[in-house]
Amino acid sequence: MKNAIFLLSTIALSASAYAAQPKDQDMYFYLGSGNIGYETPKFGSNTESELANPHITIGWGKNINEYFSVEGVVRYTQSELKFQPTSEKINLHYYQFGVSGLATSPYLGDTPFKLFGRASALLTQAEMYIESLDNVDDNSGVMFNVGGGLQWDIDQNFWLKAEYVYGFADVELDDFYDKYDGFQISIGKNF
Repeated sequence: MKNAIFLLSTIALSASAYAAQPKDQDMYFYLGSGNIGYETPKFGSNTESELANPHITIGWGKNINEYFSVEGVVRYTQSELKFQPTSEKINLHYYQFGVSGLATSPYLGDTPFKLFGRASALLTQAEMYIESLDNVDDNSGVMFNVGGGLQWDIDQNFWLKAEYVYGFADVELDDFYDKYDGFQISIGKNF
């Protein structure tokens, strides 16, 4: 029992001491991965099987102030689905490059946790492969998404984010996108 009280006291004191420390690092880099489910109006939906839709994200950012930052983002997503009438396997590949604006809350009490929200505009190159036809089609356009989640400042240099992302609009990608959503986990380093 004494060990549990000591452990909880140590965690509480270190969390409050960390929250009070100023940050002088205004640049950061991160890697993220997760699962995104897409709805493609002409070919059916694969949102039922999001585990087959991994993505990887690389980002870098600048903290404008304590509550706002701007990021550059590169994301690759691979998605598989079966064309509804024929059950043919279709592979979709998405390459995205863009910018995000992030708003962040103050620390939640005396903890190293805070909430954040993001809005992004992403130039997108989408490619479709139909294996049985050996057919390739592609399209490009712009995607807009929003997201939000929880950030844990592990220490002064590293943080971990868990977020939900929702694509709400696109330009020129009607054959490939109707909407998408999913979750992402990112680990970042301040410098």
